[in-house]
Formats: sequence, C-alpha cells, structure tokens
Amino acid sequence: MKKLILTALLGVSSSLFATIIQHTGVDSARGMSIEIKTDGAVHQVTAGVGVLRIDGSSYLDAFCVNLFQGITLYQNYEAVTVSASAFDADGGAAAWIVQHFLPVVNAAAGSTRQVDGAALQLAIWDIIHDGGDGFAAGRVRASSNTNSSVLAVANEWRLASLDQHGAANVFIPAPDTRSFQQQLYVPACAMGGDCGTSGVPEPGTMAMLAVGGAAVLFGASRSREAR
Repeated sequence: MKKLILTALLGVSSSLFATIIQHTGVDSARGMSIEIKTDGAVHQVTAGVGVLRIDGSSYLDAFCVNLFQGITLYQNYEAVTVSASAFDADGGAAAWIVQHFLPVVNAAAGSTRQVDGAALQLAIWDIIHDGGDGFAAGRVRASSNTNSSVLAVANEWRLASLDQHGAANVFIPAPDTRSFQQQLYVPACAMGGDCGTSGVPEPGTMAMLAVGGAAVLFGASRSREAR
C-alpha cells in the first residue's frame, strides 16, 4: 500500500520545486547503535536524530521513515516535500511524536540524550512500519540484545502517540532521480529547535556516527555499515 501511495505522490510532484538533500549522518550525541530484528533477522543499526544539509547551506533535524530503503551519505539527492499524513496512514502519529519528544531529546544530556534520540527513532519505525503495535511483533521488533533503556523509552513514547496527530513533512525522491531513504522533519525543529513546545534546548553536536560514502542498512546495496 505504501508503495502505491508513493507512486501516486511521485506522479503529481514533478511540478514542485525540488530541494537538494544531503544526509550527513546521525548525530552521535542524539543517537546510538542498537540491535533490533527486521523481518525476523537481527541487525545492528544506528538509531537517532539524523542531520540533513539543505540546498548546500542550512541544516535540518530529520528521522528515517523507511528503514528498508537505503541512502548513501554525503551524496546530493533531489527531493520534493509531501505531508507526513500523505506519505503514510500513520504519518500524523509519527509527526506528533517528533513534535512532542524531540524537544525532550534536545534538552537531555550525556547518555540520556543518546538513549532518548535512539528511542525516538525506534518508536517512529514502529509507528510507520507496524502501526505502533510495539516491539514483540511486526516488521520491526526487539531482539534479546536490544538496549533495554532505549526499548523502555520507545515503548513509552509510541504508546503516548497512539490516536494522536501532528503536522510534519517528508522528503521523498523527485521524479527521475535515484531513490533515497525518505526523511521526516518538522520545520520548527530545525537543528536543535524546540518545535514550539518547550524552552530552547542546547544545540545538538555535529559529531556524526556515520562516515562519508558509506551506504546505509537495508538499501539496494544491503550494506552492513551502521546508520
């Protein structure tokens, strides 16, 4: 169903202005490597707040909304913007969870900030791929070695998002360009912004976990590089 929705969106987006997106990696202060199961297989992934470079100048906090679509870091992609709700039936819940809990991530410090960032991304994956059903079933599941602190926070936050709806956007590939991993963002949450729901937190560090040129998990290359 999601593939059909994206196909339809791409068909009407050719007249929209394309944005040049460059994924610079996951912020090491707001994310961490965790083990999860995807479609029954165990994988080590980097979950957290991703940072996009927009049109070669500004930076934007963003989250992966398609765990199974790859991306090459530091490569420019043309993208158009659609609403999160148009991207996926559960996009509104994913938008809500970012609006309400990204400020919590940004206001935290040290290892708590890393755990919270990873938990927020994990909760988004569960909402988008499994309708927020938790981590015991579905395409995105906990493994026996999933970080217990991350899992506890992700469960708390995804439960809070059920039946909620917020506003956010998703970058999707522009027509006739190479496909890339779709990214959800809230404009008010740009690079450590408070999303309009709390006091201004300290800015996120730009130290990145991923290195340039590495292909992210679950893409066409099926790279085992950590995201």
